Amino acid sequence: PDFKAIEIDPEIEGPHSLATVDLDGDGDIDAATCGRLNNGIAVWYENDGKGKFRRHLIGKDQGSYDLRTVDLDGDGDLDILIAGHNSANIVWYESPLK
Repeated sequence: PDFKAIEIDPEIEGPHSLATVDLDGDGDIDAATCGRLNNGIAVWYENDGKGKFRRHLIGKDQGSYDLRTVDLDGDGDLDILIAGHNSANIVWYESPLK
C-alpha cells in the first residue's frame, strides 16, 4: 500500500529518539521526542484519538542521544528518561498524571 505522510510538527529542530506510547492514559498512542542539538527541546505530542497531535513542552536544552518511557517511580504512569548529547547529562521527567 501507499502510505500518506502526515506532518505532526514542522518546527522541531533535529528530532531524535522517538518514543510511541500512551503517555496520558487515555487509550491512544502518543509520541515523545527530543531535539539532538545543543538547544534541543524535549516534547510530547498528545494524540486526540483521530490522528491530530498537540505539542507539549517537557524540557529545554536537552539535546539527546536517547529518550525512553518507563515508570521510574513506581506510581503506575510513564515517566520520560533522556540521555543527553550536548547537555552531557541523564535526566528524567516525572509524569504529572499521579
